[in-house]
Amino acid sequence: MKRLLIVLVLVALTTNAHSQDYLISFEGSGDTTIVDSVLVQNLTQGTSLIVDGNDQLRLVENVTGINPVRDNKDNILCIYPNPVKEYCTVKFETPRSDFIAIEVSDILGKKILQESKYFEKGTHLLQISGLGSGVYNLNVKSSGFNYTGKIVSQSNTRGSAQISYTGQIDKTSGLTRLKSENTEVQMQYDSGDRLTLTGISGNYSTVVVDIPTESKTISFNFISCADKDGNNYTIVETGTQTWMAENLKTTHFANGVEIPLVESNSSWNDLSYTSIAYCYYDNLSSNKNTYGAIYTWNAAMNGAASSGNNPSGVQGVCPTGWHLPGDAEWKELVDYLGGVSVAGGKMKEVGTTLWDSPNNGATNESGFTALPGGYRNTNGNCIMLGNSAWFWSATRDGLAICYGLKYDLTDAERITYNRSGGFSVRCVKDK
Repeated sequence: MKRLLIVLVLVALTTNAHSQDYLISFEGSGDTTIVDSVLVQNLTQGTSLIVDGNDQLRLVENVTGINPVRDNKDNILCIYPNPVKEYCTVKFETPRSDFIAIEVSDILGKKILQESKYFEKGTHLLQISGLGSGVYNLNVKSSGFNYTGKIVSQSNTRGSAQISYTGQIDKTSGLTRLKSENTEVQMQYDSGDRLTLTGISGNYSTVVVDIPTESKTISFNFISCADKDGNNYTIVETGTQTWMAENLKTTHFANGVEIPLVESNSSWNDLSYTSIAYCYYDNLSSNKNTYGAIYTWNAAMNGAASSGNNPSGVQGVCPTGWHLPGDAEWKELVDYLGGVSVAGGKMKEVGTTLWDSPNNGATNESGFTALPGGYRNTNGNCIMLGNSAWFWSATRDGLAICYGLKYDLTDAERITYNRSGGFSVRCVKDK
């Protein structure tokens, strides 16, 4: 009996020793120290949630329940549970009686739900259901306020999305702020899971990739990356380089000069290797936010001469303070990620939502988050959406040098291509 007791005690101690329970806090540095919210994605498990920047993320092996995620710092708006499986409750305050519009839109801005109703002063409850898997923006607004929040849905099926009013819980004349249900948000985490954490502060957005092994504070270095059109880009620090973590979509050079939009296949086919032009894949503006714009090499360069230097010194179409990476800078990134044969997998977004199956080796452990935006060939045909991603460099060797990632490979492929073709652009921060 004594031996059995000792064995049970040892088993319990071993279990506790391997149990993961890490507390993660957040801070900002650089252009701002404020962290509004953090999108946390467990790349290993394929789960995600949004945490208020003032909250703490508790990583545990066995989640007992997801705490509410509050998107407004003064707790005027509360969404729970979040992530959502079937439905979520939205609790919000109205400082006065008024007509209020409730809108839910997907990550591309398409409205999924829209309703308007007269609400008395007080605290109200809504129920939102039927959302498919994805991240959604919630707006609750009237003439006197505009509350915003994020809903992360993990539903495997899309139903008939709807908003249901479930009642008013506060009809007192003196309005009091909603109390915080909890300052910690739990997330399932197993040892070795890789997390992508995207810190958001106003227009700033920075990606950090981490495999937590202890409680810690994650610091987001917020750096401005804004083009002439007013688009603000997510950035990621990889080694000694700072890259845009999404594709460029500007329609103007940094000096305000408009880039010619060329849409028809015949017009694109007539372009020469010196032509400056851009378009969106299949000429659909709906592809802009996801995949960015497609540029000729001369548009990407803004007429500058080829450069193989590191840094290239070519601002090209990039925002002020950023530049088009030369061949040497692409090689630095590829080498940092382990070389040509594996770097592509570490740069691709995980899963097959946008990438064609099987999306071999995709881990996105670099935070680069490459999406399969395809390209436009010299005949004017847009091809390979979902299949591959192609990026210009600032270097040419007769033809222009570019880098490509494919759905069925882990490679970061280096090729040359005619300068009148259309490829995506990623920019690097000036040093």
